[in-house]
Amino acid sequence: MGNCVSIFRYRNGVLVLPGDEVLYASEPQVVELVMMPGTQDAEAFQCPDGGILLSRNVDGRLASNYLEEPPDGSMWEDLDFIRRGDLRNDTRA
Repeated sequence: MGNCVSIFRYRNGVLVLPGDEVLYASEPQVVELVMMPGTQDAEAFQCPDGGILLSRNVDGRLASNYLEEPPDGSMWEDLDFIRRGDLRNDTRA
């Protein structure tokens, strides 16, 4: 996570990074993946301008469920940063 580069920001100006705990549409979620524009990940998820993959808690388990592309190219208005997480030490399998 320390080497992750991101151009995306929350509305408070904080950079979006993998592992971040966020609120999306008032639901707690985790940023699983940040896809930079023009990368293989962005192509694989069919979002050439980049985006993020969010996961949410479903019956006690995290499930990848939502791909979001920023409407203005860099910032999400409906995504609120809660705190930094660390996917490297994640035990939520």
